[in-house]
Amino acid sequence: MGFVSTDISKNHFRWRLQSGKLPLYERHMRSLGSFGILTPLESWIRTRLEWTLDNMVAENPDGVLCIDVQDDEMVTITVVGARPEPRLTFAGELVGPDGVYTDDALGQCWSYDGVRVVHYGPVLTATNRLARDLAKTLGYTVEEAAVDDVPVGDDGDEERFRVSDEFYVIPQGEAGVFTRRLSACFDKLLIVTKES
Repeated sequence: MGFVSTDISKNHFRWRLQSGKLPLYERHMRSLGSFGILTPLESWIRTRLEWTLDNMVAENPDGVLCIDVQDDEMVTITVVGARPEPRLTFAGELVGPDGVYTDDALGQCWSYDGVRVVHYGPVLTATNRLARDLAKTLGYTVEEAAVDDVPVGDDGDEERFRVSDEFYVIPQGEAGVFTRRLSACFDKLLIVTKES
């Protein structure tokens, strides 16, 4: 999945764990409705998720919680080891040590041009909603643009990054001022979750 594509599968979620806990737990639960998951199924997922957190995270306390929702409403929840943090290339690809990451949970594209913070496509996931809220709290103007308007190539005057439930903030090239501020907010969240 390149930088120009921000599709997030409604059937597959990858939520990052921290010390056996799920940061943004309630935000994650509320975000399910954005993907057409109705309240009865959301309630079942919540119950199963709480059981998973109590019984299945010991081997991967800092791993990733994977939730797959099939069309027939069958739900699978597993815990897997964390993948190495990727880098976001100027070609728009997320690249890890073993190659390009291509799954459907790689996050949403953002940019900052020194005036506006722009997210491309509707804000659906917990981390992207938090990024939007944090940007506004920090005093930035936040706008939405179409997915087709995502910039590509190298523009040294513009910050570009992804925000994902698995990796949080992934800068393109060297992180700029806004990207660093946003990353610092997410780092504080992890510290609070670890200590709680």
